[in-house]
Amino acid sequence: MKKINFSILCAGNIAETMAKTVSQMEEVTCYAIAARDLERAQKLADKYGFQKAYGSYEELAKDENAGLIYIASPHSHHFEHAKLCLENGKNVLCEKAFTANARQAEELFRIAEEKKLFITEAVWTRFQPFVPKIREILESGVIGTPLTMTATFAQDLTHVQRLVSPELAGGALLDLGIYNLTFASLFFGNDIKDITSTAIKSDRGVDAQDSITLTYRDGKMAILHCSFLSKEKNQGIIYGQKGRIEVEPFWHPQEIKVFLNDQTEPIIYRVPFDFTGYEYEVRAAVKAINRGASECPEMPHQETLRIMKIMDDLRADWGVRYPFELKPSEKKNAQIRLVNSISVEDYNRLRAAAGWREIPLHQAQAGLQNTAYQVAALDGETTVAMARILWDGGYTAYLADVIVHPDYQELGIGKKMVDNIMDFLYSKMEHGDSILLNLSAAKGKEAFYRKLGFKRRPNREYGAGMSLWLEK
Repeated sequence: MKKINFSILCAGNIAETMAKTVSQMEEVTCYAIAARDLERAQKLADKYGFQKAYGSYEELAKDENAGLIYIASPHSHHFEHAKLCLENGKNVLCEKAFTANARQAEELFRIAEEKKLFITEAVWTRFQPFVPKIREILESGVIGTPLTMTATFAQDLTHVQRLVSPELAGGALLDLGIYNLTFASLFFGNDIKDITSTAIKSDRGVDAQDSITLTYRDGKMAILHCSFLSKEKNQGIIYGQKGRIEVEPFWHPQEIKVFLNDQTEPIIYRVPFDFTGYEYEVRAAVKAINRGASECPEMPHQETLRIMKIMDDLRADWGVRYPFELKPSEKKNAQIRLVNSISVEDYNRLRAAAGWREIPLHQAQAGLQNTAYQVAALDGETTVAMARILWDGGYTAYLADVIVHPDYQELGIGKKMVDNIMDFLYSKMEHGDSILLNLSAAKGKEAFYRKLGFKRRPNREYGAGMSLWLEK
């Protein structure tokens, strides 16, 4: 098997587990780790012997030697980051949930097919050694005909932002419930007759705990439960006429217990990991790439789409929608109030307070009754990233101008940022969406905005210094 370079996008907890894993593997070369913070990427790279560290995802994606890139960011950003890698000609192993919805997944698969690249969802459960062993036990008939399955995945994760935040595609389903659905798919198949479910939503509108029942055409039933509210017994059980199979935790067990109806002690099968359990998806990806395949047989694209569509339907039934899925008419208005002139002291204060994120300041001026934001940025990339945060958060009106560090103001970077942010926003807007610009941002730029495709929106007067309301 040809050894390939392995790189990791993001440097969080899952990324560290993967880095630890591949550092022990012979099938790959530990090549690069990228994070938004170079120091963090370098620390992880040094710890596990990676050759390079990058302070941006774009640098990694453009490195011609990056090889297979593992996407370890929160699943709210998988689409953006996987697309970046694919568009730069890189093969991708993307953490679960593959994307936030099926539409995004379909787009990634389209790009990969067009560019003849490999991409697979890294649902580690599907690649582990317990899977063929349970199938072998079921096929032996030792527990009789399998009839019922139960699977529970519940932890107290109320402190974890990616679970509780709608903006991060939060909720129990995409983070935990995907494992329950995977367990059912692995051992009961996909011939589902009916799906019934209920969910309890959090005060922020995401699903906090879910109950899902799958009824199969051959009479089997899978009863699935997931929750981020409390820690429960995270067990999977398959019941047959003659006995049952138990695994715990069901999504990565290293021991399988078989209880027969006429026996008191279980038959135990041990299925230990080589390292952490992540090694199996990496090996499968390397094998697929070496034979020129676009996917892993353990996790085909159609199965990713099938599960994603089930989760889309479940969320639709529960009324759970993420801000970036809203139609323009359903979104809120907001302003990014960004100014060209700022002192070093104020710049440093904003940067320290914001951590490069938006800072709620006051109710928006000029008749827009909502929250305004003031954001500090050094370059166009960060400015566009801030626009993306607010866009994905459900905001459609932007007051575009920029804060520039005093050392950079004389270089005209502010104007470049305005152009970048306007270009990005126009690409996201739909017909009829509009943007409010202040005087300094609009002055001398109307021709540029018209070239993008904007038109001046009539009959909008919003006070001194706010001179141009543009509509797509």
